[in-house]
Amino acid sequence: MTDATTPEIPTPETSTEAVDALGRLRADLREAGENGKRQWQEALGRTRDALASTRAELTKLSASTREATLATYARAERRGADLLLRLAGQVRVHVEAFEAALRPRAAGADQETAGASA
Repeated sequence: MTDATTPEIPTPETSTEAVDALGRLRADLREAGENGKRQWQEALGRTRDALASTRAELTKLSASTREATLATYARAERRGADLLLRLAGQVRVHVEAFEAALRPRAAGADQETAGASA
């Protein structure tokens, strides 16, 4: 019997089992490494594809946003120009009405001053 203080003497059977276990462990690690590498490559490939499609979508979104913004600006510019033209037309109408109202008064004042000076 061996106690805890005496080292176990390796027998040919135990050393062969240890070598087999070590070989299996190495093979498992090698396989896991290859699987891990393949998984990383797949993940990177999917990420690269996702980024490329996202970039294309962002480019399309940017173009459509730019077009919508330009169209909105052009519409607002036309509306502003129309509003200014209507406002200018209203000002012209009121100025002409004001001038028309002043002409009889001015003509009457001219007659009064001409009659007073004669």
